[in-house]
Amino acid sequence: MASGAGAGGLPIILLLALVAAGLCWLFASRLASPVRELAKKMGAFGRGEMAVRSSIRRKDEIGGLARSFNPVELPAVSGGALR
Repeated sequence: MASGAGAGGLPIILLLALVAAGLCWLFASRLASPVRELAKKMGAFGRGEMAVRSSIRRKDEIGGLARSFNPVELPAVSGGALR
């Protein structure tokens, strides 16, 4: 009967769905983690911590954003006071 043959494929489909969900979670966490770190650093910079730098070292768009954040400096800052 055809209905018996279809029931054997269900565990395989569930296993594949679990593997796909795990890969999606892994990709999302790998993407979100440096974005969260950079957001924290930008928040600290916004609160006046001018010496904060990003430690993100990637060769993608997120790494480019982190590299562009690092050189941000205020030349008018000297000894903690603005001129």
